[in-house]
Amino acid sequence: MTAIKARAVILTMASSSATIAPVADVRYLAQKRPMRRNLDLQMIQIVLHWAWDPIGVRGIENAADEYDMYAPQVLKLLEADAPTDEIATYLTRVVRDRIELPSNPDRDHDVAAMLRQLYAIDR
Repeated sequence: MTAIKARAVILTMASSSATIAPVADVRYLAQKRPMRRNLDLQMIQIVLHWAWDPIGVRGIENAADEYDMYAPQVLKLLEADAPTDEIATYLTRVVRDRIELPSNPDRDHDVAAMLRQLYAIDR
């Protein structure tokens, strides 16, 4: 195999003859991973701003990044296939211990379930 490009191939049976079809360029997949991670972080940031929003800044343009600092940890939990309850517990602790507001475990559970469902799309 050359250093220029590595391709994965799959043997496809068409009628009575076999054909080889390229499936993926390894370099493309390596570049796609960080791109996918960025999209996942953006999705989490949007959900935290619009659905979770414990301090009530939903829709305020200047506050769109208010919860961005919590997105990387949520993504780690999703990547580790953490259960909904574990993600909800993290969100509840953020509200209670860092933001220092009364927690809303039902909301946190609903948002955690939403995040898991959205993260599962295209996987």
